[in-house]
Amino acid sequence: MTSPDIRKGDALTAVSSVSSNIVGADLAWNWLSSQWDEILAYYDTAVSSPVARMVESVTKGFNTQEQLDDLISFRATNAGNLGTAERAVNSAVDSTTANVAWMDAHYDEVALWFAQNRSANDARVISSSLSLMQLVVAAIATSCQVLRLQ
Repeated sequence: MTSPDIRKGDALTAVSSVSSNIVGADLAWNWLSSQWDEILAYYDTAVSSPVARMVESVTKGFNTQEQLDDLISFRATNAGNLGTAERAVNSAVDSTTANVAWMDAHYDEVALWFAQNRSANDARVISSSLSLMQLVVAAIATSCQVLRLQ
């Protein structure tokens, strides 16, 4: 966390960039959850810090039961030690719960649509549909959060 290669002020950008990639999302979560105490020590969580925004960035695309279980376990393990990120962690649990429910309700229908509408020249559509669905779920979740705030 105290790497001379990444300035303290740029850590959020670095973590957000890694987590925005379908492969990097799990890496970012694993790093964030396993290094939590060090991250809190590095940033002064008694005042505003990017820790909450890191949690938001890393968890924004979460939509599986496994990810939800990890989040709930993380929240329980770190109860009382979430600092300024407590609200972000609670929000991530709520959003992921909604995303899992959406995936349970609509995954088969969307996957069928992709299967029926794929191009004969593009067999990648089915193999990448899960990745695309994760992006769709993240976009829908973001839209729903924005609507709730208005």
